[in-house]
Amino acid sequence: MTDDPKLDGAKEAVKTYIEQTKLLVTLSSAFVLAPAGAVAVFKDRVAIGLSKSLLFWFVVADVLFILSVFTGYVVLGTISGFQHVGKYDVHRPATRTCSVLQILTYLAGLAVFIYFAFSLISAPQPKPYESIGSAGQTNERSAG
Repeated sequence: MTDDPKLDGAKEAVKTYIEQTKLLVTLSSAFVLAPAGAVAVFKDRVAIGLSKSLLFWFVVADVLFILSVFTGYVVLGTISGFQHVGKYDVHRPATRTCSVLQILTYLAGLAVFIYFAFSLISAPQPKPYESIGSAGQTNERSAG
């Protein structure tokens, strides 16, 4: 702590701002890493009815989350670059602009991901017995 309460307040504001930025980076990163578990879904995309359109929206959501993580790191860079000269200002235009971009890309990614998930859940599913039945009939004909 210093003798200047205004400087101490600014330092605390920067610490809080950094923590909030890191939390949003973590949230976005979770969505970026989650698709690794979706590989099985993509492998069997015909069986579950995943159209090219839905796959496109999934990729759009992922790109938005990646942009959110990237802009979060830029926010942290703008703060640390300003701290280097001994200034603690979270209201700097570069910091505020990047923060707004980070939040907007996260929210847009979340909205697109919700659309993707809802569309996938509500899409008509192909009947698995139809593909099995047609394969079985082909085998029976060739055996007979």
